[in-house]
Amino acid sequence: MLNHQPIFVNTFARGGSNIVWEILQSHPDACAPIEETDKIIWQEAGKWKSAVNMWLSLRGGYPLPHPQKESGYWMLNYGLFHANNHTERRLNSFARNYLDNLLYTWKLKNIDHPFNKYKTPEEIYTLEELKRTRLVPKHVNGLIFLTPALVEMYPDSVHFGLVRNGLALCESRLRRKTFKDAGKFGIVYNKMVTKLLEYEAKYPNFHLLKFEDLLADPKKFVHSLYDKAGLRYGDKISLRLKAKKFINSSGVHDTKLEEGSKYWIDIDNFFEFVNPDINQNQIARMCQKDQQLFLKFAKKSMEQLEYI
Repeated sequence: MLNHQPIFVNTFARGGSNIVWEILQSHPDACAPIEETDKIIWQEAGKWKSAVNMWLSLRGGYPLPHPQKESGYWMLNYGLFHANNHTERRLNSFARNYLDNLLYTWKLKNIDHPFNKYKTPEEIYTLEELKRTRLVPKHVNGLIFLTPALVEMYPDSVHFGLVRNGLALCESRLRRKTFKDAGKFGIVYNKMVTKLLEYEAKYPNFHLLKFEDLLADPKKFVHSLYDKAGLRYGDKISLRLKAKKFINSSGVHDTKLEEGSKYWIDIDNFFEFVNPDINQNQIARMCQKDQQLFLKFAKKSMEQLEYI
């Protein structure tokens, strides 16, 4: 494999993963492949996304996309590397080499990235330094189910599973219309949390993280994150974070910074980028009907994570 000691971030879309991902790649010894894994694949595919999806599934020894019913809802098995496929799958030799080469190639693209080319606030990576950095891919939604295959593929890897209060997540998904039904998202949430807890119990190199712990004590969270990842750090930690909009107490989705740009900050200034009350603000926007429908399917997972 081209990549050594990769650090995988596994989580829900809109689950706070971008922040944890940015914290990890702020370390000079770690570098992300610019985009989430599924976005890289589909950018490479361009307008041929559907054809590439089927081709990768066939070459990867995986069944073609097909619908299946679960708890009264139709779920589509989207293919081998699709983030909306919420089932475990194996990776044959073709799929392993394809993924390893793709992620390595995209890691090296950081040499020309306006923000990621910096290994510290003052220093820029050389190409040789970039090659030696540890890869930090981000896998959202159904790509977390690749974990068993990736543990086998990279025995020296570290995996993080990031969870967040499901009600806040559900509000985000309904607001963005990526899910139209709170019950269907409840099924997906329960399925993903169940697997993340299973992976934590099964694999010594898999660590469960809670987004709420980051909000409660950013410095303690970052120290623990770097310790588990095997990344050394000193007394002063600088973080390179991307400015994104978040829901404030007035229900406004906004940011005071230039959205999409990245800024180096001292860890003590963390809350310039994140509203510590973001969960409460989002949950307050959900109607009781949607909350109850979500909990109908996700109550067990919410209880296991001590959110209710």
